[in-house]
Amino acid sequence: MVGLRLSYKTKMVRIDANTLRQLEQLEYKRATIGGHVSKLYKLLVDGKHFEAVFVVNYTNSKYRLIDGNHRYEAIKKFIQEDPTRYIDVNFVIYNGATEEEEREIFEKWNSGRKQTANDFVQMNQKAIPILQKMLSNFPAKVSIYPLKEGQKGIHFNSVISAYLSATKAKFPNFSLYGGGVKKLVEDSQKLNDADYASLCEFVKFFTDTFGTLEKGNNMYMTSAMVSTISIIYYDNKAALGRAALVKRFQSKVIGNSNLITLGQGTSKTTIYYLYSLMVDELNTGFSRNFIMRRYKEKDMPARISAQLPQIIARGSSVS
Repeated sequence: MVGLRLSYKTKMVRIDANTLRQLEQLEYKRATIGGHVSKLYKLLVDGKHFEAVFVVNYTNSKYRLIDGNHRYEAIKKFIQEDPTRYIDVNFVIYNGATEEEEREIFEKWNSGRKQTANDFVQMNQKAIPILQKMLSNFPAKVSIYPLKEGQKGIHFNSVISAYLSATKAKFPNFSLYGGGVKKLVEDSQKLNDADYASLCEFVKFFTDTFGTLEKGNNMYMTSAMVSTISIIYYDNKAALGRAALVKRFQSKVIGNSNLITLGQGTSKTTIYYLYSLMVDELNTGFSRNFIMRRYKEKDMPARISAQLPQIIARGSSVS
C-alpha cells in the first residue's frame, strides 16, 4: 500500500487569495457535483467549518489537490467574492509523488467512500491506453461520465462494457459483462490497437444505422440497446457483411416499439429478453442468412425465464 511506502506530514495551511494560486487541481480529477459545492459554500457563508483534510502532493512549488475538490470549489467561490476572506485547513502533504502514486493515494483516502465506476476511470485514465486513443481520435466524442441531455458522443463505460460482453464471452455463450469497477479498468488496459480499430468500426456502423449519437434524441443509445446491438453485430458481421446488417437493423429494429421499450430497461433479465426478441425480429421474413443466436429462450437460466411474462406485461415500466 502507498501509506507504507510514501510518508506524509500534516500541516495547518491558511487558504487565502494567494494560497489559492498555489493549489492545482488534477487534470484527471473526478467530476464535481454543483449541488454539493453549493451546500459547502453555504456552510462557509454561515460561518461554519468542515473538518475534513485536503490531501495534496507538493511538487514544482504547487499543491496538487488529490482529494478535496468539492471543498476547494466552495472555498474558491467564498474567497473570490471577498478577497480578504481566508480559511484554515489541515493539509495532508505528500512530496513528489508520481501520477500513478497520486491515483493510489486517492484510493487509499477514499477507500471508505462510495466511488463510481466513472470516477475510477477518470482517476486512472492515463493508465488506459485505449481510452487515451479514443479521447484523441475516435469516430464520436468519448465521455468518461454519462452524457447529459442533448450532448453528442458516447459514454466510455457503456461502449467498453458492450464490447467486452460481445468479445469476452465466446459464441454461443451469452454473458453480460459485469466485472466491477477495478476489473473494468484492468480489462480496458489489456485492449490493443486491434480492439481500438474494431470499436471504431462498430461506432461508425451504429451511427450509419441509428443516426447521430445524441443523448435524448437517439433512443437506441441506452446501455441495454448498445450491449445487445454490439453482441449481434460482432457475431454476424463476418458472415453477413456490414451493409446487410445496416439494412436489417434499419428495417427490423428502428421504430419497433417493443424493442425500444425494453431498451430503456437496465436489469440483466430485461437485456436477456431484449436480445432474444431482437434476434427474432431480425430473422422474421428470412428463409436464409439468419442472424446467429447465442442461446435459445428455453436455454435461459430458470430464474430469468420465469420473469419473462412479468417483463412483457410491464411494458413501458421495465426497469
